[in-house]
Amino acid sequence: MRKKKKNDTTLSVTAEVTTTAVPGDSYNGPTEEPSTSAADPAPAAPPPPTPATLPDRPAPAATTPPIWYAYRTGGPDFRGRSIQEIFASTSVYVVYLANDDLVYDGPDEVLSQADQITGLMIKVKALMPGGEARQKYVQKERARALALCLDGNLNLAEAAMRDLLTQLEGSFKAASRLSYLGFSILGCAVVWIVFAVWHCKWEDSMGHQWMQAAALGAAGGVFAVALNQKNIPIDFYQTTVRNGWGGIVRIMIAMIAGPICLLALKGQIVLSFVTTTGKGTAENATANATDGATLSALFFCFLAGFSESFIQGVLRDNDKKGDASKMTVNASVATDASDQLINASTTKKTAKKKKASKKN
Repeated sequence: MRKKKKNDTTLSVTAEVTTTAVPGDSYNGPTEEPSTSAADPAPAAPPPPTPATLPDRPAPAATTPPIWYAYRTGGPDFRGRSIQEIFASTSVYVVYLANDDLVYDGPDEVLSQADQITGLMIKVKALMPGGEARQKYVQKERARALALCLDGNLNLAEAAMRDLLTQLEGSFKAASRLSYLGFSILGCAVVWIVFAVWHCKWEDSMGHQWMQAAALGAAGGVFAVALNQKNIPIDFYQTTVRNGWGGIVRIMIAMIAGPICLLALKGQIVLSFVTTTGKGTAENATANATDGATLSALFFCFLAGFSESFIQGVLRDNDKKGDASKMTVNASVATDASDQLINASTTKKTAKKKKASKKN
């Protein structure tokens, strides 16, 4: 009976140990009885986490190349335009020629801050020369400056554009002045052809000398244009042909100045010592044998077409003389009026004295 009680006591103690939870542990389930043997192995490490237990992470973004990496000479761009030539291509921008126009794809922030460079590029485009080789050179220089600007080298880009603009302005001036001279020569030639026809058909007419004066004035205008090409006004916003039309206008003014000068000489308004009519002698050879202008008069007609200031001076001097004659006439009129007043007052005084003497 005593042995049985001992066994029961042992079992109850064992049951109490197996149901006790470790303080501080979050696991409250049944635990094994701790072993006091030194030969027991250390507790095993927890297993590594599986992919299913890891949190979701964003996948790395795929780096897509710019669309212009696929651009090829002769192929289309993303707008559908035909690419003629690619000047510069980086990961940030591309500069190419499409439909004869310089195009770039990339950031707009740099160009929005470079107003001077943008203005210079507009001026260069307005002065685009003719000829395929020349245009290709200008487009390459514009593309180089644009690439420098997009790279952030604004000073170098501006200097390159200014050099290019200076070159284009010089060549445009030379071409426009040659066009101006060519048109003036053409206009003078037309006037002389008309004069030659007139001379053959109506040599004895009164208008022959006036036509001759106009032709010599036109010749003087051409001579003036040829000697003063550096002073010819050039409009950079017009074509060379339109600038050349100024030569025609200049010849028309010179053609009108010749007959005006002849008229002033005939009226002896200026240079009264110059003989304006000849008699067909060797010393006084004229186009018209009966009533032609002398060589000296024709020379001044040429001079009137050559020098715009000459005919302007003639007209101004005549205007001054007219003003002076008007002043003289007004002074004489004023003198006559004052004399009349004096005479009238004297007459009244004498009449009063006569009346007074009669009464006495």
